[in-house]
Amino acid sequence: MPTAVESVKLAFVGFIIPFVFIYTPQVLMVGSTGEILITVLAAFIGVLAISVSLQGVFLSRISSILRILIFCVGIILLFPSLISGRLTRVSSMLIPLIVFIIIFIFQKKNKG
Repeated sequence: MPTAVESVKLAFVGFIIPFVFIYTPQVLMVGSTGEILITVLAAFIGVLAISVSLQGVFLSRISSILRILIFCVGIILLFPSLISGRLTRVSSMLIPLIVFIIIFIFQKKNKG
């Protein structure tokens, strides 16, 4: 059973990538160059955030609350339409991106 749980943790991001293609067509290189670059960068960091939250290790072990926060950041980066009703598309990606960078700096500071 532990092997199955670990394999689901590792493969979870692969299960949601097809949905990213549906909800953000810029990942498929449809749209302007600026939109494509921002969306691909956000998707890359979103995948990284979800993987980090499921594994529980970033630069060091992370707490459960931080894991939940990082998971939410990853989902919002992969699916910005979840919150873009009230915000523009760019700001709906920049807010979680800034949160992820703050968490990265916090982890780096606590590691050293």
